[in-house]
Amino acid sequence: MPQAGSDVDLAQFNQLVVALYNGPRESSPWEAFLQLLQPLLRARLTVITLSRPRPNHAGLSFIGGMHFDQSSRLRYANDFSELDPFVGLPDGQAVTLDDMVSREELRQSLFYQRNLAPLDSAQVLGVDIYRGASVGMSLRATRSECDPRFAGTEKRIFNLLSPHLRQVLDWLDRDRHREWERSLYDSMAHRLDVGIILLDRELHIVHCNPVARHLLDRADALLEGRGRLAARETGANRQLQRALQSCRDIGSARPALTEALSLPRPDSEGSVYLVIKPLAAVGAEASAERLQLDDDAAPRVAVYISIPEVLTPARQGLLQQLFGFTSSEARLTIALANGLSLDQIAEDFCVSRNTVRTHLRGAFQKAGVRQQSTLVSLVLRTIAGLD
Repeated sequence: MPQAGSDVDLAQFNQLVVALYNGPRESSPWEAFLQLLQPLLRARLTVITLSRPRPNHAGLSFIGGMHFDQSSRLRYANDFSELDPFVGLPDGQAVTLDDMVSREELRQSLFYQRNLAPLDSAQVLGVDIYRGASVGMSLRATRSECDPRFAGTEKRIFNLLSPHLRQVLDWLDRDRHREWERSLYDSMAHRLDVGIILLDRELHIVHCNPVARHLLDRADALLEGRGRLAARETGANRQLQRALQSCRDIGSARPALTEALSLPRPDSEGSVYLVIKPLAAVGAEASAERLQLDDDAAPRVAVYISIPEVLTPARQGLLQQLFGFTSSEARLTIALANGLSLDQIAEDFCVSRNTVRTHLRGAFQKAGVRQQSTLVSLVLRTIAGLD
């Protein structure tokens, strides 16, 4: 019978691939795949990792051959994750630990003495699948030091699995994007004219819904540059970047709306309105229903973009009801949100600047704020219905 590797026939390999693709739907993800792989490689442990352990974060791994509770995983993350020499593997290419570190050098390392030796797992075979510049999915197998060394046969099996691992990672990413957008739409079904942009921890764009993509492609007030969100005007962009960084730094401690901005549209009248929200980091506990990961690609900031007609004069009555504004105070607030200065408002309303300031003080008092930017932010968040 034709063979996928020198010791693996096509029937075995087909069974392995089917288990790999079915893995995310299992109650214990990839349990069948890891159990099939273990005797095939004569391995002590087999591991799929979707988020590498790092200090204070246990990561997200599925292990065949031994059970590790969450405290053990976190202990490894804190004590050994930064000592692991088996990192920086080439994308999609099977490599052994022996290829990277001599056995004698390994035995002298703290990582071997305190982690590998107690687990009787001195040999490691692995392949990494990258997502952009970072590893999105890893497969590992270990053997005892006294076992035969991993050789060409085992590497060929991992190399044959590599494109399938990449396809699984791509499917998982697409499912996460759909889930993120679905959850956002569920909370704002009545606002289907809102653009949504998701940013990762480095403020790179990881997802846009169709409305947001259309706005970015037009490059009216906002644009995409080198994978990041930017405003066309320099001053507005500085304001936007400060808001995004502030929101990102809040992290998951306060998953609430933090700021709203009104950005000018250089090529037309009016403004584009943004509401920026930090997103709670996804926990590391795995479930078959929700394989969302706290990794570098996970969204940390959501930017909601409303079309320029959110604050039209028709909203004046609503503002009067919500905040108890007079008609003049409501008109003033709408004009401020639309990017007009106090002098422009005085000219448009045919009143003095002092009269405008009197209306502004009244709006401040009724809204419980002290600054124009805070007043605009409060009104935008309330009117847009995104809280």
